[in-house]
Amino acid sequence: MKDFSLELAPGTTNAIVGSSGFGKTTLFNLLFDTSAPEKGRITIDDQDLADLKFESFRKYISIIPQNGILFNDTILFNLQYSNPDATTDEIIEACKQCQIHDKIMKFKDGYSTAVGDLGSKLSGGERQRILIARGLLKKAAKIYLFDEATSSLDAQTEKLITNELDKMMKGKTVVYCAHRLSSIINVDKIHVLKQGRVVEQGTHADLMKRPDSEYKRMWKNYLREGTVDDVAAADAGKPAADDHQDFSVLQCAH
Repeated sequence: MKDFSLELAPGTTNAIVGSSGFGKTTLFNLLFDTSAPEKGRITIDDQDLADLKFESFRKYISIIPQNGILFNDTILFNLQYSNPDATTDEIIEACKQCQIHDKIMKFKDGYSTAVGDLGSKLSGGERQRILIARGLLKKAAKIYLFDEATSSLDAQTEKLITNELDKMMKGKTVVYCAHRLSSIINVDKIHVLKQGRVVEQGTHADLMKRPDSEYKRMWKNYLREGTVDDVAAADAGKPAADDHQDFSVLQCAH
């Protein structure tokens, strides 16, 4: 990353997009404080991340990864990992919102089903939905980072979960990182990265109007390479304008 500067407004939904190798993993590692910037700084509400206590910071941020770890225990244990105080009703509600509750109830042992080593007894889509539900159960979180969190889902299931997230994430600061562009059409702002810099920012509609837009080029490639379901989901997407309350502002600059 060079001359990199990015500001995420409080209580808004954001998407970080770019071609392969644009720095997504590096950026998310910096935001989640698993690595520190060599130069520059990351601030949250004008507080330098380097000055915050690790446990205090992690309490208010939830990351939902593409390939997160599931422990060799029950589905219930894995769901409660992010919030041991979560009630049964809260767990079931989160699983319903993530379109996984009915599937769990079809298992012989329901929520007591053992997932195997690293979730090996579940499909990729089942693992991802449990990971999303686990991330949502972290009630204290004000910042949510979704790292390709729906990449293993079919377009229809992804759309259902995205609709639920749109309702649940109001007032939260949300960052999506996704190659499936149909999943981020309705975010408040899309940030396009190229060669370690932010080259474009705006809504899907705004960026599509620009004649030489990098995002527009990515969108055309996405439609050309996508499946029939992906293209249908993309065509059905309409930008939404929702009012958001201010919770947190996250800034990072180099």
